[in-house]
Amino acid sequence: MKLYVKVILLLSILFSAMYTLACDSEPRLIFRESNYEIEVDESFELNPIIVGTNGLVKYSFDKEGILDQDGNLFIGIAEGEVVITAILEDVEDITFTINVHVKEHVHVYDEIIINEDYKHSEATCISRASYYYSCVCGDFDKDLSDIFYVGKFAAHIYDKRIVDNKYFKSKATCISPNVYYKVCACGAFGDDSETFEYGELGDHVYDREITGGIYLKANPTCTHSTIYYKSCICGEFDENLSEEFYRGICLPHVYDQEVADEKYLKNDWTCNSSKVYYKSCDCGKFDEKSSETFTYGGYKPHIYDQEVVDTKYLYEKATCTQKGLYYTSCVCGEYDVELSTIFEGGSYAYHVYNKLKVDEKYMQYEATCTRRATYYKSCECGHFIKRKENVFSAGAFADHQYLKEVVDSKYLASEATADLPAQYYKSCYCGAKGTETFYHVLGFIVVTGIELKIGKTELTVGEEIGFIVEIIPVYATNTDYNITSSDENVIKIDNVNNKIIAVGIGTCTIIVTSLDVNQNFVSVNVTVKENSTQDNYVD
Repeated sequence: MKLYVKVILLLSILFSAMYTLACDSEPRLIFRESNYEIEVDESFELNPIIVGTNGLVKYSFDKEGILDQDGNLFIGIAEGEVVITAILEDVEDITFTINVHVKEHVHVYDEIIINEDYKHSEATCISRASYYYSCVCGDFDKDLSDIFYVGKFAAHIYDKRIVDNKYFKSKATCISPNVYYKVCACGAFGDDSETFEYGELGDHVYDREITGGIYLKANPTCTHSTIYYKSCICGEFDENLSEEFYRGICLPHVYDQEVADEKYLKNDWTCNSSKVYYKSCDCGKFDEKSSETFTYGGYKPHIYDQEVVDTKYLYEKATCTQKGLYYTSCVCGEYDVELSTIFEGGSYAYHVYNKLKVDEKYMQYEATCTRRATYYKSCECGHFIKRKENVFSAGAFADHQYLKEVVDSKYLASEATADLPAQYYKSCYCGAKGTETFYHVLGFIVVTGIELKIGKTELTVGEEIGFIVEIIPVYATNTDYNITSSDENVIKIDNVNNKIIAVGIGTCTIIVTSLDVNQNFVSVNVTVKENSTQDNYVD
């Protein structure tokens, strides 16, 4: 910023001088400044502007020993004030006076110079190399200068021997004391650190599994492999303190022991054989597949607990309601009439359907006017099967049933007229003629009239009554109709249950319309009141 201001001032003076030179041609001597204040060993330069001539400038001091000169460069060498007089050669009356104040140099230690001359300390594993800040003059003061850090950290140096649990590597053994890692001055250590030993030797630790004659405890058997004592790293072992370990395989079992014990029982004794046992190994093991067997003891008494269905054990033959009865036998096949128990076994005997019982549960067909009732033959136990070969007839013939409507001249009761169709007698399915008649209609018969029958025409709110609609003639082809209410806030129609429901006070019309081509209709006015004490019936 200071350099920028100086350049601006210098340019201003230069332009001013050029302007003056253009306007005034008389010789003149111009300087940028007339007062300077510097420190010892500091310098400044004078750059005069000469106007109107090409002469040289000479300088003189009013005091010696304060400034030193080198051309236009002036250097402060001692404290004091001095006046420089600039004289333009050949023009003795043109001078310029410059006042200079030289003061003592004050060190300011703010320069960063990385040099061995200014080094404060070497780099370590926790700190970079440090240097003193210096003055622009190159001087520094160890007491006054601050320090700054620069560069990389140094590598750890693991050369400190410190006995502490955090540096512990391995426990003391019977041949060496505790082992610790050497550490750096910063306290760091790593797996690559050297180690040192410290302390007393440890006790024997029997944790090594080495097979060999001196460590043998027991040879292998069928229940375990070879057993050895664990030893110490030094080779010692203690029969009382050392743990055991196993190596190798077990020996095979030898099943040659005959021990009559229930756990080795293969077959229990019977009335014709003794108990059978598996031979075992001396360890107590046995194998159902590999072990041989042996017998021991006497025979067991007969036990008649076998239920065998065989004619030789028959006590009583089977019937259709009871299975056969048999004597229980022994596993050997023997039985005893006095000692054996009786059991039911086998199958039931076949039914014999030879009983002629007249009962509804055995009925095949009811009697008709041409046939007596038929029944299935049954077994003595009451069972029967529905087969036509097991049927018999019994009882009287039934009365005629005149239910069939057959259009035939032999059943004609009256010929058709202009008002009524032909009328016939109903007949029995056997062909016999009854006394009831039915109408037979030919072609499409239109509706000629319609009637609505209700119990009364005055109702109270909430009351329900039934209705009947009659189509005239009853044998019309299309007897369907539609019934509606002129005001459903007063009367609603329930077509499912053929009911009229009073829902509100007022009067409305109930209209019934036939749905055939003539669309005949009939209407009835109904009044609904809050309370009604008089009924008005309509037929």
